[in-house]
Amino acid sequence: MSALQSVTLLPNPIWGVLKMIICVCNNISEREIQQAVALGVSTMEQLRDDLGVATCCGKCFACAKHVLNESVLADASAGRLLQPTISAS
Repeated sequence: MSALQSVTLLPNPIWGVLKMIICVCNNISEREIQQAVALGVSTMEQLRDDLGVATCCGKCFACAKHVLNESVLADASAGRLLQPTISAS
């Protein structure tokens, strides 16, 4: 079974939209990975440490890495990452 085959879609009763589960073992969604990136996560090592993604069976690693990379690129293009610090000096 490939990593993409281990992705599960679940209905969300509150919003009525589908929630893509990336890591079935730890119930980590695509949205949680995107939120982690918005908070500064940018590597798989950080993602594993913060959310536990790909720490059990490992089948989600490729899909999680893809979501992570896409989210990092989206944040960078939106100007949320690597913003220069402005000093008062």
